[in-house]
Amino acid sequence: MALGVRLWMKKAESDPEWCAFVCRVGGVGDLVRRQLTKDLKQGLKTGAFGYPSVEAAFDLVVGTVMQAMSAVLEHRSRRNFSDDVASIILQGLGVDGRRIEALIAIPLPTVRRPIRRVA
Repeated sequence: MALGVRLWMKKAESDPEWCAFVCRVGGVGDLVRRQLTKDLKQGLKTGAFGYPSVEAAFDLVVGTVMQAMSAVLEHRSRRNFSDDVASIILQGLGVDGRRIEALIAIPLPTVRRPIRRVA
């Protein structure tokens, strides 16, 4: 979850056109819905997460990320914003603070596909 949120936010920060499109469309597609629901259920099953319902946890993740993407578009984000967003989501999902710090400290992998800009 930490890696996914951080990568998603880094994409939003580095590709304003993509970020604007996702914010304008609003919501998530079936692939994201299925994968996020699966991850949330798995996290609850393993004890990594503690939350009252998968629906509430889903809305916490998606709502927080969408609002954070809006902040990126409006230039209200700051350095390490993606880490802050991932951290607050993990807190909301019931992850221990020391575990969150360890997860956020993991370096992000290099994205293999460069951003393509249309002139």
